[in-house]
Amino acid sequence: MSSPVHLPSLGIGARVDAPLLVLDVAVKSQIGGDPYTLLTLGNRSGRIGTEPFWQERQGEVAGLRSGHVVHVIGEVATFRDRRQLRVSSLRHLPEGAVDPASLLPS
Repeated sequence: MSSPVHLPSLGIGARVDAPLLVLDVAVKSQIGGDPYTLLTLGNRSGRIGTEPFWQERQGEVAGLRSGHVVHVIGEVATFRDRRQLRVSSLRHLPEGAVDPASLLPS
């Protein structure tokens, strides 16, 4: 198994293709009431927030909870001088595919 991606050292434009642990799921509303979701994902090295999953992408994050493991493909971007992950593909991995404890800080 390859070593986990080191999240804190990823620069802008860096590609991510790795299993990550869902640390937080925040469902919010835009001014007009449309929902969007922000995920905080992480592994042993640290954490990174995602760009918003807008209304048309809510199906991709439906049912996700803290503690789930997802396989993420994306790219590091910035918004208001903060790094965030622009997710192009997110797949909830079946229980047992990756041990969530292996993604937690030791």
